[in-house]
Amino acid sequence: MDWSKFDPYIDSVASFLALLFIQGLLFRVIRERKPHWLTKTHQRYILFFLVGIYYGLWGIYFTYSGAISHNPVIYINLRMNILLLMAVFFGRIALTSSYIMIIIGRLWIVSNSLANERYIIILTFFYLLCLAATFFKVSSAKKYLLILLCALPGLYLYYFTSFNSYRTLTLREGLIYTTSFFFSSTIIFFAARYIRYSNEVLMELQSTATIDSLTRLKNSHHFNQQFETNFREALLKQENLSLLLIDIDHFKKINDSFGHQAGNLVLREIGTILKNRALPVQAVAARVGGEEFAILLPKTKQEEARQIAESIRHEIFQAVFPHQPFKHSVSVSIGVASLFQQDVAQYKTQEAFFEAADELLYLSKKRGRNSVSAQPFTEKGELG
Repeated sequence: MDWSKFDPYIDSVASFLALLFIQGLLFRVIRERKPHWLTKTHQRYILFFLVGIYYGLWGIYFTYSGAISHNPVIYINLRMNILLLMAVFFGRIALTSSYIMIIIGRLWIVSNSLANERYIIILTFFYLLCLAATFFKVSSAKKYLLILLCALPGLYLYYFTSFNSYRTLTLREGLIYTTSFFFSSTIIFFAARYIRYSNEVLMELQSTATIDSLTRLKNSHHFNQQFETNFREALLKQENLSLLLIDIDHFKKINDSFGHQAGNLVLREIGTILKNRALPVQAVAARVGGEEFAILLPKTKQEEARQIAESIRHEIFQAVFPHQPFKHSVSVSIGVASLFQQDVAQYKTQEAFFEAADELLYLSKKRGRNSVSAQPFTEKGELG
């Protein structure tokens, strides 16, 4: 057997691993900048369709390589690995789009109709096998092993009969090709699983570094970074920026009367209320102190920010908290500052802007709490 035939196979597996690495980097960027693409159904479907196209194009390259090298056995193994990867890690949409791309590439590149028919039969068999495996609720490792074992009859039909229009393999050659298929599939599987795991761990670490563990809102460190960036961009682009500072009224009394566990439950519940708010795009809600919260509202004018603050104040006042299971047991005071008034910047520094919101918060406390103060100063809302 001419072992030099495996040189392009080794090169192709190395290229496959490079493709995995690039895809992993792209997914890392998506997780950081467009996380909803991985959580919202519609965007997720589009993303996985594009993943299937991405690997399907590489499958077309394998088809071309097999045609010009007259060694289709090696390259059908690699195309089967693409379908295996899609089935185990990306699901039915990615699997189907890759399969269709590979079939189209085959019909476009190879003119031998008989060889095409046999090729399509083999690949369709493997596609249906992979598709069936996607319905099993098992681990990725078990799914991988299931597909590999069930693929053997199709591989041996291709290897040891005249079904392969090029030539029938000897037993030794068939065992070598089978071993190479299992070996390359194992490398690709573990590489893909490692890349996914490392991305998930990295995102978890990044999330832990920016999330307040009690309320699950952003923490003060992340808020300060976003505040600095948004303040600078708002001044540069002459776009509005509003800031809400929220403080729980008589929080010390809650802790003293009902214990710190009750106080933690209040903080957690208010964090949930703020997280579930339909805030403007790019808004940042954070816990910035013991019982103090902040909401940064890019591209939001004063009046809209005041309405948001009034709605939050009302919702918290109407909420039921575990330490006292009736309404009006917890209230908040809110200060609302906006960077621009009548299209004129009011503050030259980030510190001055924050201090203005803090003074308005103090004014709400001074006026009796459970109120919103904004520029120009407004009376307590009627919602309470």
